[in-house]
Amino acid sequence: MKLSFLFRLLYSITLLTLLVYMVDLSKMISLIFSMGYKYYILFFIPFFLSVYFSGTSIYFLLRNNKAQISPREILKFRFLSKSIGLFLPGQLGELSLVGLLKNKIPMSMTLAVITTDKIISFSIMVFIGITSSLFFFHLPINEVLFSVLASMMILVPLGFQNVREKIIKHLPKFIRKPFFKYSESLGILYKYKKKALFLDIILTLTLLIFASITIKILLSHLNYSIPLAAIISIQSLSTLSSLLPISMGGAGIRESIAVYLLFLLGVPPLISGSMYLTFLFVSYMVAMITLIFSSKYVTKETFK
Repeated sequence: MKLSFLFRLLYSITLLTLLVYMVDLSKMISLIFSMGYKYYILFFIPFFLSVYFSGTSIYFLLRNNKAQISPREILKFRFLSKSIGLFLPGQLGELSLVGLLKNKIPMSMTLAVITTDKIISFSIMVFIGITSSLFFFHLPINEVLFSVLASMMILVPLGFQNVREKIIKHLPKFIRKPFFKYSESLGILYKYKKKALFLDIILTLTLLIFASITIKILLSHLNYSIPLAAIISIQSLSTLSSLLPISMGGAGIRESIAVYLLFLLGVPPLISGSMYLTFLFVSYMVAMITLIFSSKYVTKETFK
């Protein structure tokens, strides 16, 4: 076991343990069971919506590149890559879709589509999360401007071929294989596939809104009225934090950020912590079941 993997695992476990201790596990279980069975389905919605909307975005981006693959196949492998991503740092595990589709689609094309989808998601989360924080969490304007500039410093260099090539050199071996064709595929995607890129933006926003509505319904059921715009802001900021490659799939960081921000809006940690820990538990449960029944697709060849 690599030391970096062990560190991320321990980091996630530590954060989640502290969160469970703060919430009180027995009270959390009582709260969840008191909600009623008809609300349990809501805890499954974010995971499945994420797979559906991101899978749809990826399908249309690939289709516009004349890839021969059905929507059903994309959703199946997107479901699997989402599950793998929960067990790897940040959201790098979702790049496993490159290996899962390599027998059907050129790896350079899939990699260009996935990274484009992530850049669009990142940009939207940065814009919504930071700007809305001015209204709900009263961040100093200097900190907001610094965050925007820092985000631009991350995104703008990706438009240059030599920068992209240097980044690829540090990715896993199975990602580095399509090194020579990646930049070319990315350039074609940005230049000629504007309709598919616009659809990606719409689907990303739709996913964010639907996930936020789910949380608002749960909070309203527990007698906490939080503006939908504030929840969208919290979802954006917590999603951004999960991109940091210092934990397993963002576990612990995402939940801690969301609980803290909701606390600033008057929601006790018992309420928000119970909700987000249940979301996390459901996600890992679904991911583990998926990996067990889809193990034939996850082989050493997938990641070469």
